[in-house]
Amino acid sequence: MQYKIPIQIENEDTIIFDLSLRQMGIIIVGVILAFGLFNKFEGRIPTTPLFIICIVIIAIFFVVAKFRTHEMTFLPFVLNLARFRINGNGNNNEGRIWTRGVDSYSPIEIGYVQSDTYVDHNHKHDKDISKLAEKLKKI
Repeated sequence: MQYKIPIQIENEDTIIFDLSLRQMGIIIVGVILAFGLFNKFEGRIPTTPLFIICIVIIAIFFVVAKFRTHEMTFLPFVLNLARFRINGNGNNNEGRIWTRGVDSYSPIEIGYVQSDTYVDHNHKHDKDISKLAEKLKKI
């Protein structure tokens, strides 16, 4: 027997107007924030500038919700951009150094990837912490 396998299983299902549930949630948060801001400052700030500020807030949330590049949404893109800037962008020999056995593409880990000296043929061993224990005993 043959079965069809979905090719794009990571794509989010759209609900309405080509928006997924996550995207609709982000836009709704932006609309609620803009509405709350409008109601809070309605009497203190003239209506036209306040309305423009609220429209800009909603537009920012819409762009964040619809943002997708290289199969990344907004948050993974910003985290990868921060990692790229922190690790160096290839200028002045500040590029990323590849280390065997270290996966540095975790969505949360940002910064330099320390070389893993205890990796031997893809088998990880526990670090020797006896020197650290001796230093702590002296303190």
